[in-house]
Amino acid sequence: MDNDMAEALAAFRACNYEHIYLRDASRAQGEAVVSVLRALVEHYADRPNAIPAVDEAGASRAGRPRPCTPLWPTWQA
Repeated sequence: MDNDMAEALAAFRACNYEHIYLRDASRAQGEAVVSVLRALVEHYADRPNAIPAVDEAGASRAGRPRPCTPLWPTWQA
């Protein structure tokens, strides 16, 4: 990468951090996510039997579909 490209990329990254990643709303959202994750960890640490059981394919044993079921059919080769 030549010097002009490196400088342009550095300016682009700095702009992204200043205007996207480090803005007040982004920081507040990050703090909210951390709070939710901490609450989930505390909840399930106190109640390990409440963690839903899943099979090897990731499907719930309660009969609900996998959370990441593809929207298109899959074919085996």
